[in-house]
Amino acid sequence: MQKNLILVANPRAMDPKDFEEIAAIVSRENKSVNAFVVSVDQPASVIADKFWRNPTLVISFGDTGQFKPPRGVILHNRTIHKYQQYVQFCLAGVNTPRTGNFTPAYEYQESEWGEFCILKPADLGMMGKGGIVRLQRTSRLSAFDPAQYPEDHVFRKSRLLVQSFVDTGPIAVNWRVLTLLGEPLYCFRS
Repeated sequence: MQKNLILVANPRAMDPKDFEEIAAIVSRENKSVNAFVVSVDQPASVIADKFWRNPTLVISFGDTGQFKPPRGVILHNRTIHKYQQYVQFCLAGVNTPRTGNFTPAYEYQESEWGEFCILKPADLGMMGKGGIVRLQRTSRLSAFDPAQYPEDHVFRKSRLLVQSFVDTGPIAVNWRVLTLLGEPLYCFRS
């Protein structure tokens, strides 16, 4: 039985040639799979009607855009809240800095959190911008007041996360991991 694998690429965020290479390998390795690469800017009609009778798997590293398949399972990424990432890492046994939702006036203990903590925005639209963090002595966290910032500051507009500080030396180091279906595809230091 023939099956379809459709890889949806966003040419503004990734190189479609990578997807074309993957599709070629899949087609070469398994003749029962019709592998296609489409763009988020294309309609589903770019794939001939005869193929839509086959079981179909669509993989997209983001929104499928204009490509709306008439059938099949769609696997795509989604943003995961930072605290949920922390929980998933812990459940998987991945060593990660202690993280929690910041609660003003809570007595954070150095014995649990370390000497310093990081405060960062928790809301999805506010995080991941880089540089919007505050290094704070754990012993002073209970006195931290977001109202000390201007009204338009992200700390006033967002809930905050508190995270144990990890000293990476004289130069700050961040790690990013891209996963698909819970499996890491690559990891890089930024």
